[in-house]
Amino acid sequence: MIMPRKATIIYIIFVIVCLVGCKQKSKIVKSMNQPSRPVAEIKKDVLLGDTAAYWELSTAYLDYPPQDFLFWALLMANKYDYSVAYLDVFYSLKDSFNPEANNYTFGDMDKKTKAIAIEYLKKAVEREVDGASEVWKSVHQSYPNDTTIK
Repeated sequence: MIMPRKATIIYIIFVIVCLVGCKQKSKIVKSMNQPSRPVAEIKKDVLLGDTAAYWELSTAYLDYPPQDFLFWALLMANKYDYSVAYLDVFYSLKDSFNPEANNYTFGDMDKKTKAIAIEYLKKAVEREVDGASEVWKSVHQSYPNDTTIK
């Protein structure tokens, strides 16, 4: 009678191990845009005008609404005159009002904010930022009679 009892204990242990071991573990989804170092550290570097950190931060912010990155783009454009940031300000403003569109329309943007977005786009064109001239042409074609876009 000892043998069946040992077999039962072994069977119970086997079942418990299988249940615990086979339990599906929760997967942590990691975005490809997640930086390799803490975002707080990157922000400190951007505050000092570090352009490499700015690129890192702009990539990390791809997972967030466009308006969340606006402060950082404005900082780099206005304080450090970083050319790429001027185009980022334009996109942050435009996409905040029209996030689903893959075109250069301004959605429900008010006239003052639209004028600011266009001004930053002009500055990006003046600084010869890659792609800014093409964006300018597309915006101008979308709004041929708009006096803001001249």
